[in-house]
Amino acid sequence: MEQIKNLNEFRDNKDNKIEKGEGVLNELVGALSSGDINKAMRMKDDYNISNNIINSPEVQDVAKKAIVHTLPRGRDYVNDAFLFSKSFNISEEDISNIVKDAVENEEMEGRKNNAILIKEKFSNKDTTDDIDVERVA
Repeated sequence: MEQIKNLNEFRDNKDNKIEKGEGVLNELVGALSSGDINKAMRMKDDYNISNNIINSPEVQDVAKKAIVHTLPRGRDYVNDAFLFSKSFNISEEDISNIVKDAVENEEMEGRKNNAILIKEKFSNKDTTDDIDVERVA
């Protein structure tokens, strides 16, 4: 929370802006690399990270990997991954490939319910509602 309190100072202090900005970027990439998509989304909002940074190849690469590692974790994580994919501007083509691979992997691992959750959540791009597990089971 100290970082958030100092956010206004960060914005006002031009001498430290580049250094602090690089620190935020490094922290964002670190959160994504460890698969902590919720922290990454909070950081995007808290630090008002620009779309130029979000759309950079470095951030997009680790963001896609974070989704790949998040989807097999189950219902709540599938919902988080969906919201994250929207927030981090992951392309439709990339999402389609990620979801296809995730569904195949989940089915091969015998986790049919999670495969269904992933398919349903990402097939309807306009919804952010939670999926009812009882309905798909």
